[in-house]
Amino acid sequence: MQSRRGQDPDGLGSLQRPATCAASDAEDGNSTFPATLSAVTGPNADDGLGSQTASCSYTDAGGLVVVGSETYSIFDPTAPVITHVLNPAAPTGSNGWYTGDVSLNWTVTEPESPNSLVPTGCVDRSITTDQACLRYDTTAGQFVQNWKTPTGAGTCYKVTLTTVDDSTTAALFKLK
Repeated sequence: MQSRRGQDPDGLGSLQRPATCAASDAEDGNSTFPATLSAVTGPNADDGLGSQTASCSYTDAGGLVVVGSETYSIFDPTAPVITHVLNPAAPTGSNGWYTGDVSLNWTVTEPESPNSLVPTGCVDRSITTDQACLRYDTTAGQFVQNWKTPTGAGTCYKVTLTTVDDSTTAALFKLK
């Protein structure tokens, strides 16, 4: 029996050509025929991803029978597609600054296997301020930023400050 196991050599992630059986018999000669395929099983079977078994059975003219099967994995080798929409699309003020509210919407899709996409940790968040919240404290010699703390114990945030010269400083926060 000819079969394909493990990683798809074509990089297609699914069985693109049919599984075939090949029998070689001294009296009857060689024979090639399609394998019998089981249903795809696994949590993403609706997308055609999971395990599948190809089975072959051959009976020669003398009544001798040979059977074989092979189970292989079918997977999607492509990464999800991540896109975003920034509104407004470009800064509205001078020197690359936004002067009003900015919204950022991320979209994650999985065109080849949409049911396999699991949006772990994807929760809408809205962080708002109604005033200029970044200031420099000359006494302490440091920048101070005030914002409304989002809710959600255990949630992690990374705040990155980018200056006009594109240098950055980042801080990590975990809400308690």
